[in-house]
Amino acid sequence: MGEKKNEMKFTILFSSANPDHVFAANKLNSQSRNNKANYVAQAIRFHEDNSVLNRSVIEKAVMDILSKNNASMQVPSAEKDVTEELDEILKEKINSSLQIFKRCN
Repeated sequence: MGEKKNEMKFTILFSSANPDHVFAANKLNSQSRNNKANYVAQAIRFHEDNSVLNRSVIEKAVMDILSKNNASMQVPSAEKDVTEELDEILKEKINSSLQIFKRCN
């Protein structure tokens, strides 16, 4: 394929069968004509800057959330292995936290 005539110009066709594409198209269509390029540029910059999360940042966030919710954690019953039940509770709390994080982004 030859070189582009204008490196700064793009044409994008979204698929109406892909919910992510429909969402993106709706967001772009809600932007003013002069703001679409800026919106896309900011979204790409944000994605690139935040695509690799530092493990220590994730661990700290999870521990902060768990400590805030510590009062709601139940004491394991004597019938179950304590470690197994705590692992299950932690998995639930982490999953819940991740769902909240996804909705915020």
